[in-house]
Amino acid sequence: MFELLMEHRDLSPDELAKVFGSLLGGATTANNNGASSPKVRRASTASAKPAAKTSSRAAAPNLRSDAGRSAYDESVLSAFASLGGKNVQARKLRVKVGGTPQQLRAALDRLIEAKRLTFSGERAGTRYSLR
Repeated sequence: MFELLMEHRDLSPDELAKVFGSLLGGATTANNNGASSPKVRRASTASAKPAAKTSSRAAAPNLRSDAGRSAYDESVLSAFASLGGKNVQARKLRVKVGGTPQQLRAALDRLIEAKRLTFSGERAGTRYSLR
């Protein structure tokens, strides 16, 4: 029986049941109540694609160039305007503009140094406002 399994290892469970059923005199896989077992689908390795992840956050910004950082800074400023411009939490801002907490913090630091933003508070209580 082991040799038969090794010869037919590419068969699905249903196909194996048919092969063994014919060898065992028509026996099938059945539950106690006589109903046939549910079909089991094999995932095809050739056509299996991972599901695309969806997120409510914006796409990751490209901050490797001066132009990319400038564009990200401008998107941060426009997000400030859409959130009222006063006492905005970094978390709410990051949901709008995307990026990692470190990328947003670097952008906020650049904007504070450029005197375009002010801040108050510390750590999680920090709030940012437009000048």
